[in-house]
Parts: sequence; C-alpha cells; structure tokens
Amino acid sequence: MIFFSTRASVKFHQQLLKEIKIDTLAIHGEQSQQKRIDAFNNFREQKGGILLCTDVAARGLDIPYVEWIIQYDPPSSEKEYIHRVGRSARAGAEGQALLFLMENEKHFLKILKSAKVPLQKLAMPKLLEFKLVLDEIMSRNRKLLRAAKEALQSYLLSYEQHPLHDCFNIEKLDIEGVSKSFGFEELPQLDIQEHERKGNADN
Repeated sequence: MIFFSTRASVKFHQQLLKEIKIDTLAIHGEQSQQKRIDAFNNFREQKGGILLCTDVAARGLDIPYVEWIIQYDPPSSEKEYIHRVGRSARAGAEGQALLFLMENEKHFLKILKSAKVPLQKLAMPKLLEFKLVLDEIMSRNRKLLRAAKEALQSYLLSYEQHPLHDCFNIEKLDIEGVSKSFGFEELPQLDIQEHERKGNADN
C-alpha cells in the first residue's frame, strides 16, 4: 500500500505507473463507495499487487498479508503514521514500513521517536534512469501532463495546510525540486486559489 496526501496525486501516479506497464488499484475519496469497495475486495483477494491510496484507507480496512506500507507523502500526525502502518502485519503476519522525508522534514523524526516508533535510516538511491523515463513519458502524454499539474497543485495546497507546520513548512520546501518529481522541468503556472475552491486537496 502506497499512501499519498491527495486524491489527485493518487490518480496521477496510477496513470504514470500504467504507462510503464505497472497495474495498480486505487482508493481515494473522489470515488463512489462501490468503486472503493470493489478496489478493496480486488486487492484483498490478490496474491500480489499494489494499492495506491489516501488516508481514507488508513483506518478500518482489514487486509491480510500486506507486506509493505510506503508513505510517499507524509502523514498528518504521528497517530496517522501509526494508523497507516497498522494496515500491515495484521493477525500476526510480518510487515515493513517505509517513510519518505525530505531534508527540511527531518523534525518529524523527533515526533515519531517521542511516540516510541522504532526507526532506521536508509539512504535514498539515485533515480536518474527513472527520471529520463519520466521525462520521455510526460513529453508525449498531454493527459498525464494535466494530471501531473493537478496533482502538483493539490500537493502544494495540502502541504501549505499541513497541521504540523514546524515539520512541513512550505516556506522551506524545495518547490522546484518537488515539481521535477511530478515530471516538470520547471515549475508550471499554477492556480492554487481555484484549486482550493474545488477542494481537490481532500482525501
């Protein structure tokens, strides 16, 4: 299970992974209840698979044998971190969790340590080859480019509104670097106010 902060980011990454022939399932708040149930049941019944989700999937889902919880975007609190991780290692099964943090977000580690969360630091590998693949895909797929822009907008809005302001401060965020992770060579023109009216930063 891979957790993102916004539903727009889930949709973008699902489209991106499909472009490189990786099929995934998704659960987010823009879906109908039936579509979420179908995705949940399909994932639960598979022997192997990837579920992209927002925090609507962080509680109340009993999925056995989830081996990895990947928090690509930071949780809203240490309690939400624990709820996300709790989707793994159900009923005595083993599971592992991975949290991505940027350099400016390291203060969140102190919060997790104070909550008695065991942590181990891993080095981030260089992803130059995938960056080249991403650039090539984005250059020929206008639909994916639009999805990337919406995902970037929603990510920045969500980040700006993050309740742990000391840990996740948009004034300290490398916005151009984040933009590149969504496939842009430079920061595109964004309309954050319009995005906020639509409420696309919700789960």
